[in-house]
Amino acid sequence: MNQLMDSPLIASLLESDFPEEVVVIQLDRDPNKHLCLRAENVPGYDVVHGLGCTKSIEDAHAMMQFYGFPGHPTTIRFEDARQLAKTKQDPVAGLLLEDGLGNCIAFHFVK
Repeated sequence: MNQLMDSPLIASLLESDFPEEVVVIQLDRDPNKHLCLRAENVPGYDVVHGLGCTKSIEDAHAMMQFYGFPGHPTTIRFEDARQLAKTKQDPVAGLLLEDGLGNCIAFHFVK
């Protein structure tokens, strides 16, 4: 797996779609909890777990509806989202950028 992550091509495929700001979903009843997801369509991996995020508030609302997650979207800087993902327990390994309909657009490993 390390050889795969060292590949510049794979790294660009996994991280190229992340904007400077992303939208994460905070749980309504506990703002310290966020929507974390499992993805099976990340290039080169069978399954990855990550802090779910989207590019827009609209996509975040669609993602909340798709997963049935009661929360509210919060826009944060990409770097702040990276730091937030690092605080999550295993198996969360990074940021999982979704289109709001259950499709992984990109994954950014943080641990």
